[in-house]
Amino acid sequence: MVKTKIALTVISKDKEDLITRLLDSTNALFDYYILVDTGSSDRTVEVWKEWCDKKGVNAIVKVGSYPTVDVSGKQTLADF
Repeated sequence: MVKTKIALTVISKDKEDLITRLLDSTNALFDYYILVDTGSSDRTVEVWKEWCDKKGVNAIVKVGSYPTVDVSGKQTLADF
């Protein structure tokens, strides 16, 4: 049986003060942690990366615009 993998995807901006609490509360629930940062001027991205490195979890960070999803609702990680 193939294990289903699930990802937490968060779209954020300037949430440095909340990111650690979010990640701690979801620790071990997800296989991948994806951050789409829409232009933070604080340390949101760095805090995310540091937490993921410390916990040894798979992390993807996209800085820039919100990703688009086609009409079928499909969005692949390769598009990041």
